[in-house]
Amino acid sequence: MMLGFWVVFLVGGLVTAWRVHTKLQPMIAADPALEPGGRVLVRTIVVLVLVMVAVNGGLQYFGGFTDPGWWAQRGFEDPYVVVLFVFQLLFTGVILWWVWIANGPARLFKYRAAFSDFQNPMNLGERGLRWVLTCLPIAGLLIFVLNIVKRGGK
Repeated sequence: MMLGFWVVFLVGGLVTAWRVHTKLQPMIAADPALEPGGRVLVRTIVVLVLVMVAVNGGLQYFGGFTDPGWWAQRGFEDPYVVVLFVFQLLFTGVILWWVWIANGPARLFKYRAAFSDFQNPMNLGERGLRWVLTCLPIAGLLIFVLNIVKRGGK
């Protein structure tokens, strides 16, 4: 199936949101003040997963591509690649704003126990989480651009 990858991504993301929601329940029972932020956390996970699937899967589907890495074989002259690049720029910008201006890692750390059974950068502390969430999207954007510049349009 052409969009099977994005279906798996969607299911995995929704299962992750459900697991976080489930792990938040004892924390919220112990401290009801955590409930509004916990609700926002789960909702944010769901929205991010849905947006990623809708944009990437939609571009793949409407572009008629069969491979989720379709963008790597095309150049910036392809309008689908340009749209994906703009999306990645915006996504990276939102992440960097959340990390550095909205102080997201400090807010997220209140719910650290909800992520305790995951392999995650929370184990690096608040500062480490801040740098992981800075470096990963920038590295992803650089990989995207370098791959297209190197192999695009060939």
